Amino acid sequence: MTASLRRIWLIAANTGTEILRQRVYHVLLLFGLLIVGGASFFSQFTFDEQAKFIKDFSLGAMTLTGTLMGVVVVAQMLPAEIESRTLFTVLSKPVLRHEFLLGKFFGASALLVFSVLLMGVVLGGVLHAQERSLLADLDAETTRQRSEENLDESKLTQVRAKILAQTRDPQLALAVGLVSLRLVLVAGIALLISTFSTSIAFTVVATGMVYILGHLLQPAREIWLDPASHAGWIERTFVQAASFVLPDFQVFKIVDEIASGSQTIGWSHGAGVAAYVICYTVVLLLGACSIFSTKEL
Repeated sequence: MTASLRRIWLIAANTGTEILRQRVYHVLLLFGLLIVGGASFFSQFTFDEQAKFIKDFSLGAMTLTGTLMGVVVVAQMLPAEIESRTLFTVLSKPVLRHEFLLGKFFGASALLVFSVLLMGVVLGGVLHAQERSLLADLDAETTRQRSEENLDESKLTQVRAKILAQTRDPQLALAVGLVSLRLVLVAGIALLISTFSTSIAFTVVATGMVYILGHLLQPAREIWLDPASHAGWIERTFVQAASFVLPDFQVFKIVDEIASGSQTIGWSHGAGVAAYVICYTVVLLLGACSIFSTKEL
């Protein structure tokens, strides 16, 4: 058992190193960092709305670039290993196929999580800079009102509290963690498809389709499974089957709620989403290992 974990760890570390050398990874990561870092330049709103926009815009950028990164990077892992004949060299050693596959997945997932955390750090820096700018403007407004003897202490105190509440929102850490989990789930889907795919393009397109359908599950259930709807048995059966097979990406909707500050999301809710992602990812890995173990190379 210890030897197996060590082999998985070594493959994961080697996978992370290989991905770091890929130009597409650098381009997407740099693109994401630039978008998050420049989020404040697009915000022309009131005091409390600026921080909301920055968080919403940045989390969306992290999700988009991270998803593209996960799909493209994972989709080409196995084909690249087969084309370079590296896979056969590794499997000729005392390395089982499932160990190789798990090592590749954990290595890619760790790098995706690292990328999201790096963008999260940049987001924290942007919010800190925005906080200083907003507080400086507020202090200037306070000085102006004091000179005009028209100082409204209570209102200015409320504005300051709103600024600090938005820029120092502890739930932002939960949102970044959920974005990371989303990418791990996407990586698992791409890995499963790549085990039986015949091309990188098919893996990318198929993963993208699963991703889109996963976002449409909840609206489809609300429409077609509603007792008042006139949906036929074919539509109802299709939605029920899709709900059983496809991942429900609507569970990550709470990221948008955190960014907008519309409601407080409990950490228990986040733990529930994490449990769902872990369980679904385990099923994906079991399926991927099962297919890869019997695949003719």
